[in-house]
Amino acid sequence: MERFMWHYNQASCTLLFFYFLLFGYNFQVDCSSSFHYSSPKTTHRHFCPPEQSFALLQFKNNTSASPSDYSYCDEEHSSHKTNSWTEGTDCCSCDGLICDNVTGNVIGLDLHGSCSWLRGTIDDNSTLFRLSHLQSLNLAFNNFLGSRISPEFGRLKELTYLNLSFSNFGGLVPSEISHLSKLTHLDLSCRVLTIEQRTFDLLASNLTKLSLLHLGSTNLSLIKPFSLLNLSSTMTDLDLSDLFGNSLQGKVPSWLFTLPSLVSVNLAWNKLTGPIDRFQSPNSLEEIHGTIPSSLFQLVDLTDLDLSSNNLSGTIRIHGRISKHDSKGLKSLIDLDLSNNFLTHIALHPWKNIRTLDLRNNKIQGSILVPPPSTEVFLVSNNTFDNSGSTTFDISLLSLLSI
Repeated sequence: MERFMWHYNQASCTLLFFYFLLFGYNFQVDCSSSFHYSSPKTTHRHFCPPEQSFALLQFKNNTSASPSDYSYCDEEHSSHKTNSWTEGTDCCSCDGLICDNVTGNVIGLDLHGSCSWLRGTIDDNSTLFRLSHLQSLNLAFNNFLGSRISPEFGRLKELTYLNLSFSNFGGLVPSEISHLSKLTHLDLSCRVLTIEQRTFDLLASNLTKLSLLHLGSTNLSLIKPFSLLNLSSTMTDLDLSDLFGNSLQGKVPSWLFTLPSLVSVNLAWNKLTGPIDRFQSPNSLEEIHGTIPSSLFQLVDLTDLDLSSNNLSGTIRIHGRISKHDSKGLKSLIDLDLSNNFLTHIALHPWKNIRTLDLRNNKIQGSILVPPPSTEVFLVSNNTFDNSGSTTFDISLLSLLSI
């Protein structure tokens, strides 16, 4: 790992600044070159404060950048953003950084790993936490070696956006994250992170400005499912689309679907049991993944339904006597995935707009189903169809068929 030792003389920097200001010059610092002059301008741009530049270089020195092996990455894109951070440059001109136009303070740091990622740890003494003006911080898709999320993140109280997802943080999520009361977007998705009940309660009560909460694959086994109800009081556009694989246990929380601000939820790959009695209407929910009852068709904006890889059994009747209000929901459905369950009977309704129908790997009996006329992808392999009756339909309209 390349090492940088940065020594700066604040008095010299100050004198240099006033020299150019006095003579009417406007200068800028580029990350690929040293100081250079430009023609005089009427506007003045503030530069990154020296102490913040120092903090960033120290943070860089404590991590290393490694290229990824993604097939879409090439040499041109494999350089990490921190490679442009060098001594003697204005950090406001460097990759991954956003500065305030008036003060020059660093307010945005985007080190999202894609073709290259950071490797190292962020301990309590990290100079990252000296960037007290940060409003947006994205450290997603890096490798922090299973280290814990430092409670010092709670010092960055100006943050409105925090993304620590899939960066190989491990252990318990610190309760200090709840000190970030200005957050509107929080992403803690990671399969080796765990949230305790007390921490979750603090997040729910203190982060009242949250509109997007992503917890995909995060271990929530210590959380009582009804605790999610506490998220609804002030949130205006709640997105729980990443509650898959969270080790949630107990009965399916039917009240979850009464949250007026809920627009998306994903409960797949959990350990929930039992039915959901009924959805409340009106409800702004647009997508749902998990175990749900026939009253899902009260969700009139529903276009995609994924119930795959659960333990559903018995008969699903998506047909029959449904209200006019329910019919609107049926008409909006485009994609339906009920694969990898234990369903024995499906009574289909000829939806007008359905395009994809996936019923593979169930125990559906009787004659093979006839797909609705609008179907383009029809997947029904690995069931227990018999020859008790003939089934005919026009396969010329299908782009993909699996029987």
